[in-house]
Amino acid sequence: MKIFVQPSLLSTTFISRSNPITVIVWVLDDDVYARPNKLCVQLWTNLKISSWSSIELDELDEEEQQQKIIGCDPDESYRVFKIVIPMVDIDEGWYEFTVRIKREAWEGWKWLSVNEGQNAKIFVSKSANSTGPREDLNRSIFYETIDEKKVRYSLQGDVDCWCVSSSVGSNHGQPIRINFGGIRNLIQAWWMIPITGISKLDIQHKDVLYILIQQSSGHYVSLIPMASDGCICSFRSDHKGGLILFIINDSGGDSDARFVVGRGNDPYITAKACMNFINEINGINSVKANSSIETKERFDYDHIGYCTYNGFEGREGQQPIFDVLSSLDTIGVHIGYFILDDGWQQVNKNRQLQKFEPKAELYPDGFKGIISNIKEKFPYIKYFGVWHTLWGYWNGVEPNSELSNAYRLERVNHSDEIIHLIIPQDIHKFYNDFYDYLKDQGVGMVKVDSQGSFDLIDYGQCRHRRWWKEYHDALEINSKEYFDNRIIYCMAHSPNIIQQVLSGSGSNDDMPINRPLFRDMFQSHHRFGEYHAAARAISGGPLYITDIPNKHNSGVLEKCIVNIPTFNTYTSASDSSHDASLSTKLSTKLPQRILRSENPALSSLSSLFLDSTKVDNLLQICNWNNKIGVLGLWNCRPHLLLDLFYLNDVYGFETNNIIGNGNNQQHKDSIGEYALYFFMNKQVRVVNSVKEPISIILKAEEFEIVTISPIDYSIGKSYNRYFTIKIASFGLIDKYNGSRAVISSEFISESVSSFNENGIVSTENRQGRIFYKVQLVGYGECGFYLDLNDGKLCDTKAYLGSKLLKNVKYDIDKKLLSIGLEKEDIENDGQRTERMLNQDMLKVELFLEIIVE
Repeated sequence: MKIFVQPSLLSTTFISRSNPITVIVWVLDDDVYARPNKLCVQLWTNLKISSWSSIELDELDEEEQQQKIIGCDPDESYRVFKIVIPMVDIDEGWYEFTVRIKREAWEGWKWLSVNEGQNAKIFVSKSANSTGPREDLNRSIFYETIDEKKVRYSLQGDVDCWCVSSSVGSNHGQPIRINFGGIRNLIQAWWMIPITGISKLDIQHKDVLYILIQQSSGHYVSLIPMASDGCICSFRSDHKGGLILFIINDSGGDSDARFVVGRGNDPYITAKACMNFINEINGINSVKANSSIETKERFDYDHIGYCTYNGFEGREGQQPIFDVLSSLDTIGVHIGYFILDDGWQQVNKNRQLQKFEPKAELYPDGFKGIISNIKEKFPYIKYFGVWHTLWGYWNGVEPNSELSNAYRLERVNHSDEIIHLIIPQDIHKFYNDFYDYLKDQGVGMVKVDSQGSFDLIDYGQCRHRRWWKEYHDALEINSKEYFDNRIIYCMAHSPNIIQQVLSGSGSNDDMPINRPLFRDMFQSHHRFGEYHAAARAISGGPLYITDIPNKHNSGVLEKCIVNIPTFNTYTSASDSSHDASLSTKLSTKLPQRILRSENPALSSLSSLFLDSTKVDNLLQICNWNNKIGVLGLWNCRPHLLLDLFYLNDVYGFETNNIIGNGNNQQHKDSIGEYALYFFMNKQVRVVNSVKEPISIILKAEEFEIVTISPIDYSIGKSYNRYFTIKIASFGLIDKYNGSRAVISSEFISESVSSFNENGIVSTENRQGRIFYKVQLVGYGECGFYLDLNDGKLCDTKAYLGSKLLKNVKYDIDKKLLSIGLEKEDIENDGQRTERMLNQDMLKVELFLEIIVE
């Protein structure tokens, strides 16, 4: 007997008294012979009265259970039990429940909570956001009174923000602790690890760089320590749960320790408001800073990349580089950038850098020869990058090397080791010389590791710890000059580095609430290769792999990348004035891109305060591609899970909830229909309400990606009878993030010509025909939800330009229309003179002709 409960046991649920709580229990009753007997399912809870009592759940009949569980074995049939409990008469406070089950033939109950502390917890609030956000800082967040002279207030939109500062002495670099007391009305908290679902802070021995809190009023509080003026701050707690600001003052004198607090009604808006406030404090234009970085990133990281970190298994030198690039090329994967990780530099046994040049025995001609050969053999590789640490190598520079003759060094105590670092006066010259050499060799980007190591220098060496700023300034200036900011930051979670991210030097992708989600490289052939690939595909961040040569899962990689048609321009050598737009032809050599969302992925609201590795809930991560939503679901538990999700739980749904086109457009205050496509299960589901529950079952180590597309409507006429066409575009359904390929989709008016293999359909011949146009990036299997009311679907034709496509299939049961856009279809699309989408990239225009009797 399999039993699943939502809300799950061990979870914590916040609910307002104005809303009811719904508890659902699924039971797979494998005792076929006992099924006629009544199965009694009860909540055992203290919700109704002060003492514990039972509440029986009602079993849904077959009609109520008509929506099948996605991913359920066809031979399995779950019985569903449900109860809706109003909260209006429940006092504010903490409650618990568990579930017990009994069959008539059983002597006793089967309890789902076996041990103490395994119940589900519920916090009932008087009403969501019942206390206004304009309360003063002391009463709304902290129990202890904070001197208002230490607080700088700012209203960021609808979010109240404060910067709390306190003057601290130098204390010779030793830690200083300021206790701000307990957090008021704390019911849940989240960190970057995360640590979740607690009612008091318990971070006595951790340096915490970001805290998000949900209060009993329904408000969200974001707390971020700052690093500035020689003070490095982080959060800890005392044994009672009081908030401690943990400070290292390396300034050599008195300085200000600061942290920012934001309080609002939305966790994500509150977090972003804190970022904006920090930029305001530091005098940084966040919009300008982020937009400039986005421009730099956009071209580079829309390609799939490769890093040697895990891939070479101890091998070094140019041969494994060619081995892995050749093996990827053989399976049709074109790497856009390549990163040579640790192992190429000349270092001593104390892990100190000796020379700029790579190891002579592994790279006898330096990098110049190998990079030239790589780009000749694999012309699609735009950048060859190399790895190094912020100090040059892990323990700095060798004091007796040729580098020590060019740059002055000092001896520093670091984590019980003696290291030698270049002094700040010479670090700009070091980076200038180093990057000048790398660029001359053909290197086009860098990955800089160990950026938090300055925090590990002994507290007493304040002067050396302050060098971090000069080092990072030198890195920033020279990486911009030589590599146009093509730089990957690694091991950059120290308060110093985080502060630079928060102060506007990072893009939106580095907001603390996003940062833990699905970053860095993975191996496609690994046991969890697809599990991680799918996560990175919807993350909005770069996607790069570290496969072992000749060990690839081509099926996984093909779902990450898309081939893009381009124009070849033919110009006469004797006629430089030739108009290139008149002689363009589609290239047969198609470059590749990853389908990268424009914004970073976020946890859905239901997953925000849950640790899905410890609680029986699916991890839910969401993103948006224009008006199409993407929801990723991951089972992080070692057993089967059955869970629910709702569309209005997908963050950003309200702001993206605009359905239809033209006169048929509906807005977020109306109820529309949505078509859902389940990537792994190949299923389609139509949802009529954002509050309709969708149940799904996933095995251990499994995932699902759900494309949520608003349904477009159009009314047509056939033989004096009107009909309504319903259609929703899913994009490329053979890709993890296939909806990112959709540029636009719309019904075309009858004045627009229809295409077939013989030419244009005449105006008189359009009875019962509806035309739909989709603009796409790349080719693959394009999927649509398609249905109609008051008519019979006779045929659906698809055209690429004027070419009638043959690979068109319609599954009438699923209402799924799939169209195969093959490479040959793109290549034979003929000469076209439309404006290019991006540089040499061509958008694919797909036309549907829907014929109704």
